[in-house]
Amino acid sequence: MNSAFRKSVDIVEPYWHWITFLGVAGVFGSNRFWPEFSILMLLAIFVTTIYLYGRVFCDLDKNRTEKAMQVLHENWVNYLVVTVILGAPQVAFRVAAAWRFDSWFLYVLFSTILGSVLGALTIYVLPIVFLKKRSLGAVFSGVVYLSRNLAVSRWIIGIVVVANVLGTVGAVLFRIETTPWSFVLALFAGVFGFFSAYVAFAGALQVLHEGGKQEPGMHA
Repeated sequence: MNSAFRKSVDIVEPYWHWITFLGVAGVFGSNRFWPEFSILMLLAIFVTTIYLYGRVFCDLDKNRTEKAMQVLHENWVNYLVVTVILGAPQVAFRVAAAWRFDSWFLYVLFSTILGSVLGALTIYVLPIVFLKKRSLGAVFSGVVYLSRNLAVSRWIIGIVVVANVLGTVGAVLFRIETTPWSFVLALFAGVFGFFSAYVAFAGALQVLHEGGKQEPGMHA
């Protein structure tokens, strides 16, 4: 676990400036500080996010000859499809929860648990998207792969859950009271969330490369 975690951090760390941009842009975009730039900001976040996944993907496997921009070109459609597939249940459940819960606290608690569970269940989905260039099949394959490799995946799941909880805390404190300190915490949570996502992505790729207990047809 320790070596895999360190390797993942070492791979992601050189891109801290891009990750900082994503975290800050995400906070500004989600809080609509600049509504007139929201579409451009979302597009910039989308492109940068996939580009960085491509950089991490290429850095982790030195035998691959593809460049990050080529990986971006080959995978952006699959990434978009998978993002919609994974996001749809969260949106649906959160809308249902908003109707069900009168308490804002219960709604936030439910949303945090939901995001953590879905995030943990799908840690192998994006790596399989990039490895196998799948979209629909990657979702099923990723969940099955996790079920067969829980022991080696615990630290990745832990990172995903911590990042999700921290993101919720930052957003809640900023909503309750807009102060410089709550704003800084929201920014930190945003940056940490993206950093954690890439570390988890790199960690999951390492597990896939090393084999594990594979789903039939899954060979990294």
